[in-house]
Amino acid sequence: MWKYAIPVAALAGLAFAFGPEWLESRNGPPQAETPAQSSIVVMPPDAPPLQADQPTDSPAASDATPEPQFAPEHIALMPPHDVVEASRLRFPGNGELVFSDLSGPTRNQVCTDSTGYRWACGLYARVQLHTLIKDVALDCIVDERPDPKLMRGRCSTPSGGIAEKLVAEGWGIPAEPTSPEMTQKFLAAQQAHLGMWTLIAPK
Repeated sequence: MWKYAIPVAALAGLAFAFGPEWLESRNGPPQAETPAQSSIVVMPPDAPPLQADQPTDSPAASDATPEPQFAPEHIALMPPHDVVEASRLRFPGNGELVFSDLSGPTRNQVCTDSTGYRWACGLYARVQLHTLIKDVALDCIVDERPDPKLMRGRCSTPSGGIAEKLVAEGWGIPAEPTSPEMTQKFLAAQQAHLGMWTLIAPK
């Protein structure tokens, strides 16, 4: 896990941009046309071998059953992609992949601009992800499978990481804790009023 968290200044920026509550968007922008679902290609495993249990003098420790360790999976997602929201994709069979390095925005998230106008920034962010990955194969590392139909991981396009791209353009919120580099991109997007941090909402 990353050792750093988003600083207080970044959280203050979030409080400014988002309204006092989560609301379903109304009169939002046209949603991107829902494409066919992604197909998954499992890549050759490249995970290190599990280490053998170390001897211990503790009876309780020696009798305990070790928890199975999840070896990260390297997969490729082939287009077209079904974008649920800016941090989530759907596969055939209703399976989903959540970007573990993003915490939002959600599909129904509403932002408030400098004039007090509330707008559907979550839908705009979804459209941005759809545009970014349209017709492009994704290279993903799956770090966790909390459910048979749910994967958490990090994905990239040939031009770079998806989370880094969305955060830098103001359409992504990094998951905590995050790296100093991601925090810098996040603050820079806020200061430049990019994406969801715009002073005047698109209409």
